[in-house]
Amino acid sequence: MQDASSVATPDIDALCSCGTWIRCTSVSGSWIVDSPTQLYIQSETMSSKQKKLHQKTPASAFLRIGLAGLLVVVLLAFSTTALLSPLSSGALLGETENAFLDGFDSDVFLEKMTNTAVADGKIRPVFSFSPVEIASSSSLGNGLIGLWHLNGSLADASPEKRSLARKASTRCFVTGILSKACRLDGSRDYLDAGDFSDLEGIRSFSISMWVKNDGTKELQYLAQKNWGSGDTFALQRTTDGSAAFSIYSSTGKPFSAMYSHGLADTKWHLVTGVFDGSKASDNVVIFVDGVKGNQTANFRQKTSASTSRLGIGGRNDAASWDGLIDEIAVWDRAITDAEIKSLLGSPPLVMSFESKSISTQESFSSLTPRWSEVDHQCAVEVSTDNGASWCSVENGVAILDLNCLLPADSFKYRIRFLSVHELDWVRFDWNVVSPPVETPVCGNNKLETGEICDGTDIGSVSCSTLGLGVGAVSCNPDCSGFDSSSCREVPDDLDPTGEWKPPIGIPLPSFGIFESHVMYAGQEGYSDAGNGPYTYLVDNSSSACTDSSNRGSPQKPRCTIPSSLSAGDVVEIRGGPYSYDDRWLFTLNGSKQKPVFFRGENSSKKPVIIGKQVRFDGKFGIVENVVFDNSNILFYGDGFDHWSIRFNEFKNYRPATGAGKVINLKENASDMVVYKNSIHDNGDVLSDVETDVHGFTVYSGSKNIWVVDNAFFNNAGDAVQFCHHCPEPVPHHVYIGRNVFHDDRENAIDIKESRDVVISENKMYGYVPASASDGSAIIVHYGPERVWMLFNEIFDSSNGIRIDGAKSAFAIGNVIHDIHHYYSNGYDPSEIWQPGNGIWVRDVPVFSAVGNTLFSVDAGIASPGNSSQKHFFTNNIVSNLTEPSHHLGVEYTAVSSQSKAENNLFFQPGSSATVKWGSDSVVYSVSSFDSKFGMNDNVDQNPLFVNVPVSCQAVPLREIVGANGSVSEVLVDDQKRTQFSSTTDFEAAGVVSGARLMVKSFDDAGLDCGEAGRDCRFLTVASVNGNKLVLDRLVNSSSVSGIEFLLSFYPFTATEVYVLSSSGYAMGDIVEIGNDGVKRIVESVSSDAIGKKIILTDATKVSSGIVAPTSMCNWKNNSNIARDFGLAQGSPAVDAGALDSVYGLYTSLYNVDITNDVAGTTRPKGNDWDIGAMEQ
Repeated sequence: MQDASSVATPDIDALCSCGTWIRCTSVSGSWIVDSPTQLYIQSETMSSKQKKLHQKTPASAFLRIGLAGLLVVVLLAFSTTALLSPLSSGALLGETENAFLDGFDSDVFLEKMTNTAVADGKIRPVFSFSPVEIASSSSLGNGLIGLWHLNGSLADASPEKRSLARKASTRCFVTGILSKACRLDGSRDYLDAGDFSDLEGIRSFSISMWVKNDGTKELQYLAQKNWGSGDTFALQRTTDGSAAFSIYSSTGKPFSAMYSHGLADTKWHLVTGVFDGSKASDNVVIFVDGVKGNQTANFRQKTSASTSRLGIGGRNDAASWDGLIDEIAVWDRAITDAEIKSLLGSPPLVMSFESKSISTQESFSSLTPRWSEVDHQCAVEVSTDNGASWCSVENGVAILDLNCLLPADSFKYRIRFLSVHELDWVRFDWNVVSPPVETPVCGNNKLETGEICDGTDIGSVSCSTLGLGVGAVSCNPDCSGFDSSSCREVPDDLDPTGEWKPPIGIPLPSFGIFESHVMYAGQEGYSDAGNGPYTYLVDNSSSACTDSSNRGSPQKPRCTIPSSLSAGDVVEIRGGPYSYDDRWLFTLNGSKQKPVFFRGENSSKKPVIIGKQVRFDGKFGIVENVVFDNSNILFYGDGFDHWSIRFNEFKNYRPATGAGKVINLKENASDMVVYKNSIHDNGDVLSDVETDVHGFTVYSGSKNIWVVDNAFFNNAGDAVQFCHHCPEPVPHHVYIGRNVFHDDRENAIDIKESRDVVISENKMYGYVPASASDGSAIIVHYGPERVWMLFNEIFDSSNGIRIDGAKSAFAIGNVIHDIHHYYSNGYDPSEIWQPGNGIWVRDVPVFSAVGNTLFSVDAGIASPGNSSQKHFFTNNIVSNLTEPSHHLGVEYTAVSSQSKAENNLFFQPGSSATVKWGSDSVVYSVSSFDSKFGMNDNVDQNPLFVNVPVSCQAVPLREIVGANGSVSEVLVDDQKRTQFSSTTDFEAAGVVSGARLMVKSFDDAGLDCGEAGRDCRFLTVASVNGNKLVLDRLVNSSSVSGIEFLLSFYPFTATEVYVLSSSGYAMGDIVEIGNDGVKRIVESVSSDAIGKKIILTDATKVSSGIVAPTSMCNWKNNSNIARDFGLAQGSPAVDAGALDSVYGLYTSLYNVDITNDVAGTTRPKGNDWDIGAMEQ
């Protein structure tokens, strides 16, 4: 390395005339450098001493830039703390950020390159392929079902002996990469391999071939079996030169792997597609030249049957290959990575490069290397004596061995490729040897000359005086400044006290609630433009924005959001919207001490991101204050953890396939927090076909997930759903608390395979039957274990809590009211299986209902299961049923003989409360029930409720039974549509053109929008003529006659409504139509030939209209129901002390006390059980 004497005097004219990295001004013929910067001029290899050109200013990093054989080093006033990904070719060096980074934008820092080259920001092996011909007798012969060498013949060299047939103008006697090859001209040329049914109904196969493109940029097929009836697979080159390998499901949905731009040139390439169904994930993979593609897929089925023939190089249309194809092979197994690489032939023995010497300017005591690689395919060595000796190093592991390091202020590295792949970047971090402190003055708790603070002596400084909210400020150990990392901002985002309390039964997450970007305030390397510290500022609405060597400021922001962020980074996003056409991946590599913040400007100025899907990868990331419009987010990768998604809005997501997940956790997520978001209007809630767009989903292997204090509404699926048929390990320790759910198409919460799930203090309403839901607010099924439903409020739904198969479940302290069945036709209140239940439980071996309050429900607590189960019903109040059903009903002796019901209060105004217990079909009074079955302390008395919420009446559907009906297909204006016919006169019953219908078929009517017994919602009537009704689309797959169906419809106008004759409306009643959230007042009641009719105020005349997110069909005390609704003094539901606002019957045995468990978590505690998930 050169010494200081070789450093040239800077040429200011030449330097400033470049005008790239600094701003220069000419004054009286002289150049003035506009700082704050610090410039160095040095020769190509860095010297250990450099002459300063400009006065030094506080900063944290040097940026090296190649300039006409020299390097200009600019000391910038921003931080590059823990940068672990490339920005540009060169070094990042500094007094607090001691690091070297090569992003391989050029080879200026490299020498001794053997069979390697730099291109496209990567370094990779470069050598001529020596491909080998596949021999059936070799290991690659195992599983071969097709092998065509194309050496002047189309014969099959595999045991199957299937020759190819040339189609169109395909020529097969041109020079190939091995011997001969086939040339296709891109216009219907292809090779026909026949039916090839071997690839149908199997779980693994592979296909490989050598290809060379002539430069055409159109979509081209390399191989496919996907035209005709049914699709199996396709191997393609896309329009941008990417290679794609797709497996098709039985419905034609592709599951595609991708190698971006792998076939963008006109060179020979080996393309290999592998499907390995034995793998649980990432089992659809594509390789180009032995390197795995950047996108994989997961297909968990057998390959589909297809009448298509296997076409090589195209199919019978214009998407044929334009170029050469050679050495084609097909296996009925997944070949290995090593076997794929063997097809390339043997790479050279040496593929390596060595760096030039890198100066650290000061002696260092440790050196930490990092680099990007795949599967440990690089051998890296470091030398600190200019190459005289070398030490092997590990990725991300610090070198502390002094025998290796030596006292040194420079190093070089060399890398040997062990296989064919590529490197994106290499980085080294080091710690300098600190000089001894000659006169220690820090640590005596006394502020002295040269100190900012000292121990406990911090003067009058506090979080508030620093403008950082609340918390405690301390002194840095070196007395150089203040540690404000404990300060928390006060805005709307976080609780001003910093004392957010989790809902009952839910522990406090270790990350994601209290962290704030203000933790970095005052630290070196951060700027602040009024919204707290940042390292990147992005504003695409600014005309001054640029990404060129720019981290951003209000005056000169970045245009785009950086995709790779390091520990400590804060991205402040302004302006917008930010639109994109496809997936957008962001990697946030934070740590517990230095989380990464991806945030909008503040809670009132949220930038909008518009597009298909935003993917996040990494750890310890916080995404906040962003609006995702028609975009979902996917946590991408395996094993991501410690994320917080908070203060965001997710809306208008319309996936192209119909189904989708707005916040989608892939497998193996842990310690994830979803907090204070609004997730609404995703998918089409009113669609007449099932769209299944869920608000939040959890998958296998996920644990420690918090969904708290969010609002979910108007989503076209479940608000929260657990994955269906999740393999082990199932999701566990999932906490859903204090959210508001309403008016989603299916359920508020759908719990499937899982364990240790807590659902606490949520509010849920507005759930009605749909084609995939019976209108339950909470549905628990598919065998989860230990599901706790605690202190939730549920109302205005068809069922409150429905548990249809679980290992164990507990419903405690819930308030459930205004639960009513949706259809009158076929409803029998004497049957336990009917809808309208507060709590409905079946096939649950262990179940407890404790301290719940149910009122204004069609039926109370129902247990219709017939398997061996132990159910305990204790301390519940069930009052004011709205149908002659049951307060408590257990249908079968298999359950009742092992179950207990004690200390419950039942009440029915004007009659006796009723209990059904076992298979004798007897309806018992409360006293006779206790006497016959030996139960204790159940009572039939008025609970004396106070501040009872008054719900409005929802106008019921008009219902028409189509007896002896038929469903058929008709043509209207050359469009296929569905016609319903019946003995019923639809026109006379009040159905009009344009009305919205729901159809429920009691037979198999062949409807594609709902199975028998379920309903097709939101169908539109195109025309009606007597007993014939035509829809505006086709919903039947076949013609069916002799069936019974039920047509239900809302009134066509909002002011004149036909209702059921038993509804009992009166002038002054408050109603809404179809849960639309609009308050209307009944002005008069009348009847005509059709039926009873009510006249309503025009919705526009009601001054206190209800906005959808707060609409509860509950106009009295709805904002404070948890505190206002309770029991009066002297209530028989209170039997101990002066408990005047409880929801259940309290006794000394079953009293629910709040206590702390062994982990310090506040939870209700009962007799020998705790509320909440099992401890891990």
